Amino acid sequence: MKINIGNVFSVVILSVLLVLFCGIALAATWEAPRGADTGKFFIYTGAALLLLVLSAVQLVIAGRQVKLNKIDFLLLVLYGYVILNRYVFQSDPVFSLPYYEFCGLGIGYLILRQLTLRHLYFLLIAMVTGGFLQAVYGNLQLYGIYALNNGALTGNFKNTELYANYLATCFPVSLGLFMFHNELSARFLQAGTPSKPGHRGMWLLTRYVPLAGAIAVILMSGATRSMPALFAMGGSTLLLLGFKYQVLTPGSQVAAEKKERKTIGLALSALLLGGVLAGAYFFGGEANKGRLLIWKVSAILASERPLTGHGFDRFQSVYMNGQAKYLAAASQNETEVSGNVTYAYNDVLQFTVENGLAGICCILLVVVTFFMFKKQRFEAVHQVALSGILSVALLAFLSFPMQELAIKLGLVLFLAIVIAAFDAAETDGSRAPRPGRAFKGIALLGALTFSIFGFNRVVTLYKGYTTWNRADDYYKEDEHDKTAANFYYDQAYPLFARNGEFLASYGNSLSHDHDTEKAIAILLSARNYRDNSATEILLGNSYKDLKNFKLAEQAYLRAHQMAPNKFYARYSLATLYMEADQRDKAREIALSLLNKKDVARTPVVVQMLDQLKQIVKAK
Repeated sequence: MKINIGNVFSVVILSVLLVLFCGIALAATWEAPRGADTGKFFIYTGAALLLLVLSAVQLVIAGRQVKLNKIDFLLLVLYGYVILNRYVFQSDPVFSLPYYEFCGLGIGYLILRQLTLRHLYFLLIAMVTGGFLQAVYGNLQLYGIYALNNGALTGNFKNTELYANYLATCFPVSLGLFMFHNELSARFLQAGTPSKPGHRGMWLLTRYVPLAGAIAVILMSGATRSMPALFAMGGSTLLLLGFKYQVLTPGSQVAAEKKERKTIGLALSALLLGGVLAGAYFFGGEANKGRLLIWKVSAILASERPLTGHGFDRFQSVYMNGQAKYLAAASQNETEVSGNVTYAYNDVLQFTVENGLAGICCILLVVVTFFMFKKQRFEAVHQVALSGILSVALLAFLSFPMQELAIKLGLVLFLAIVIAAFDAAETDGSRAPRPGRAFKGIALLGALTFSIFGFNRVVTLYKGYTTWNRADDYYKEDEHDKTAANFYYDQAYPLFARNGEFLASYGNSLSHDHDTEKAIAILLSARNYRDNSATEILLGNSYKDLKNFKLAEQAYLRAHQMAPNKFYARYSLATLYMEADQRDKAREIALSLLNKKDVARTPVVVQMLDQLKQIVKAK
């Protein structure tokens, strides 16, 4: 029997992708900081580079058509703009793991676009299986079988919000695969009414795994208590119901071809706008005024550099300074909800802050072109993917789903499925030309070259992160001697010299080891890449160690201005004034802190309060 090498490569590529989509959310590493993030990155990026080589070899051997259309090229424009904005338009780019993820997702998209619609359907099944496993993982945390993450229900994610976002992304896919199972099984399994045992097993698997996934996510939504996730689940469910009961697909074939694009566009717009307005209304409550503050400050930051933004992944570099300026003239209600901010809780707004209106226009160009095609016809699998896109879009206006690789990978899959509907329209139903030898050679050489450099970079990053993690471990192990920690921080420094989180940790360790001058230099550098009240307090502590009370006061005041509601910055000011023999100032701050009612009395805070009482009593 003759073996078709091209089919062998297809099976291998599909198998790797199935494992990836099923297991990416479970990936983690304990050998690097933020292991839930870095573990997913290393596994996905390594797999993507391997798949790139396999796909290029398959192209040379099998000579398949390369599937690209107008929307693909517009996405390439967006991709190119982000790269230019990082390296050309911005003078001081930060070290950014999301940027490396962005590059890897571009590779993943190209690979997914070359798959058949049947294979993409199987990847949706794998994705909902991964969502079901995460829901089970969350239940095991609730019942104490697996430990909670710092007392919070997070699944295998770094916080509850991202966990809820991931489940909400999987939910419409699970529900849609179940609702449209008969159509999908007839289309992709050739098993509308299966009789053979193997077909019957596949039919049952593809029907009841999505159902189990949808039920599991619904049950977990009550535990996560994430309003953005509930909005996303509700909006995407309405879209699926519209497709299922032909609210969005007019009765006749001819009418459908003419009106389906318009009705889908109007429905998506209405659901998106309704979800955003509802989210804004509910977030207007007392408990969520903090998000409204973040949105106001972010809008001001976006207006400061409207064209190209402040730079890719530089939100944390600029936000806290913007918040400090805003709060200087803000009301008491807003200062009470302020704190250190990592995300904008609105990925569209955060993208605008970082990439400007030029980046937003690139996205809008893709959306407009999507609705301009005249001959596409959406099947059930496209409708399921559209519901997934809507879910992510609703989340992006109310939360921060684009900060999680597993969600971004799901979005790439949805895009690949939906855009596949336009391939026939692009070629008027004719077959695309097969690539010539020159194209094959260039593609293979380019894939090999990119993969070699990519693997080398991934290995370098892995070594750097493990060194950083070792430094953190040594810092925690020895309370007094930070020599070993600083040795490993110094080794990792060349790679992470533009990573604000790393620089803050390194500066803190140096300060504890009484290498104060170097600590100040490192912390001043950290300001450029991730400034917040914690960094300013560390800087103030270092200046105080040098008896430079003026600069220490400035740093503590900056920390207080960034987050006026935080306790520690003003406490640090009180102790500084006592040491600088400015006792009236120290006593004034101490009294105001002692009279503060909404202080969480942890053991550390109780010790601080005792010291503040001593300051008040001091003569």
